Amino acid sequence: MLRIHAFVASCVVVSSISPISVAVAADEELPIRRVVLYKHGLGYFERQGVVRDRAVVRLRFGQEQMSDVLKTMTVLDRSGGRIAAIAYDSQKPPEQVLSEFAFDLRTDDVQQSLLRQLRGAHVELEVGGVGSMRGAVLGLDTRVESRDGTETRVPRLSLVTDTGEIRSADLFDVRSLKFEDEALASEVLRYLGVLRSTHRRDQKSVELVCDGAGERTVFVSYAVEQPVWKATYRLVVPASDGTGGDEDPYLQGWAVVDNPSDDDWNDVTLSLVAGLPVSFRHDLYTPQYRSRPELAHDADAVLAVEKLEALGYLGAKRKSKKSAPLEDRARYKAPAESARRAAFANDFASMEAASVTREIGDLLEYQIDHPVSIPRNRSALLPIVSDRVKGERLALYNEEVRDRNPLSAVRLENTTGLTLEGGPLTVLEGETYAGESLLDSLKAGERRYVAFAVELGIKATTESESRTEPVRQVTIARGAMIHHSRLIEEKTYSFDNKNDRPKVVIVEHARRDGVRLVKPTPYESEIDRVRFRVEIAPRSTEKLVVQESRDHQQGWSISSIDSDMIALQIERGVLSDEARALLGAVVEKKGEIHDLEVAIADRQARRTALHQDQKRIRENLRALGGSAEERDLRRTYVERLQGDESKVTGLDGDIERLTTELATARRHLEEEIVAFALDYEVK
Repeated sequence: MLRIHAFVASCVVVSSISPISVAVAADEELPIRRVVLYKHGLGYFERQGVVRDRAVVRLRFGQEQMSDVLKTMTVLDRSGGRIAAIAYDSQKPPEQVLSEFAFDLRTDDVQQSLLRQLRGAHVELEVGGVGSMRGAVLGLDTRVESRDGTETRVPRLSLVTDTGEIRSADLFDVRSLKFEDEALASEVLRYLGVLRSTHRRDQKSVELVCDGAGERTVFVSYAVEQPVWKATYRLVVPASDGTGGDEDPYLQGWAVVDNPSDDDWNDVTLSLVAGLPVSFRHDLYTPQYRSRPELAHDADAVLAVEKLEALGYLGAKRKSKKSAPLEDRARYKAPAESARRAAFANDFASMEAASVTREIGDLLEYQIDHPVSIPRNRSALLPIVSDRVKGERLALYNEEVRDRNPLSAVRLENTTGLTLEGGPLTVLEGETYAGESLLDSLKAGERRYVAFAVELGIKATTESESRTEPVRQVTIARGAMIHHSRLIEEKTYSFDNKNDRPKVVIVEHARRDGVRLVKPTPYESEIDRVRFRVEIAPRSTEKLVVQESRDHQQGWSISSIDSDMIALQIERGVLSDEARALLGAVVEKKGEIHDLEVAIADRQARRTALHQDQKRIRENLRALGGSAEERDLRRTYVERLQGDESKVTGLDGDIERLTTELATARRHLEEEIVAFALDYEVK
């Protein structure tokens, strides 16, 4: 095994000194210098290091990070060099990539296996006791050697020299082997690189080819997915028994930062950004393919291409202007490259010179003011704020949160000059744990109530009642009469302070749509609630009465109003003279309509009675015989039928006339009702 390792190492060394070799800068030569973590799960990284001459810098990323790297990576050679290329591992599994090589090194006897697979390859050997040997690999034989009665099988390598001579040497005596074919040596090294990547199946290599002379500084930046940084706070308040004095609370804030990567963060500049910049996933790593039209190899092929171009399938028409030669493209540089590089450096310098906290548009940046070191796969708590803040110890009551007791709270004012990112807050009373709360994002100068425990020393009760005030306005419009009044609602909050010290209770009372606050004047107002301040002496009870009002309406259809309702409205004093006249006219017309309805019903009843009499007479006529008496009776029945028919005809005429009059009266009444429009205040 030692010989095999020595053989592989010699291959690497030989490749490194071949004409196409490059110096390789190890990962630690391009360390992480700056880290910016965002609240939406993204991390921005800057690496910077020194390379010499033509160099390849290798960085490693997880496969799931590759699309973000390809989307965001920026590379600068800041000392006059240039970035010749950026190469990275494909998405193929390593086993599939290895299977595409012409040889396989995944065997135990790798040295002999490689030489057997590379028959015909030109090599140069250094053989102990013999010296240098050059030629094409002919093959491997095995000779048996007996020593002290023990047979040993010794592999023997045979070469064919340029003169046709076959030379052999024991493989165990070969000190070094060099492939004279540079492409083959490069393939072996590439194979070993792919084989090395199988040790970390989820990692991909990105190679930065830096071309230049002498020592140069290379800068690399990129953004990849990172755990969200979190804020957590400690608030020390004076003891509630008064032994802590009247000092303002002390606020201490920490940031929880995770380094799940395989790189150590050693003395990096760390910034924590709060906000939600736009970010998204976009798969740039997976190869994309598109189908193309297939054209036959005949004289019509050119014509087919022209037709496809005319239809827009091959994009814009081909231009006759020739493109620049490949050599010119390779030598091309942006005319303002040096200016852009200087501006880029100035931008980063200005960011590094920022204060501890600053706002960037809608984002807030916490820049840790000292170098930070976090080993890989470790986490850390980093201080972001430590200062006294204004705060008042009090009790906060909200019936919807807890109806029997208020909550112990602090009315906190952010006087740190910084924006505090939201996070959990632990409250310490003196030196004792007092409770916890969750702090929303708090800008400088803003106030927030931080509730952290139940105030058991104060008992709370509530009582509600309502009453309706007299009618203050009457509206008659569109066939309806509406009485406007106010509904008065009163809610009484009672607090029983059982403590030996005075207490301040802040009562939160919800705002409701359509409800107006009458009294008292609120201590604070917000969109969805108002607050009242209640001060309670030791061992005493205080009450807070909150009075509100809302509009109350009661309506009737004018067409349903009768004389009794008018009398009731007159008795209540809500009808004006004009309204009384209008409603009286409506009642009068409704009486006329009623008389018409009664007349029509009477005539309909009489007609129905005549129809029934005619039916009875006809039945009697059918029963009569041919005697003289029956003939006289028949004449009498016929005369009655004729008389009834005349009456029915008269009733039909009356019903038709009265029905027309009724429809007209109803239409006129509806028109008058709709036309009524009054709006007046009740005195």
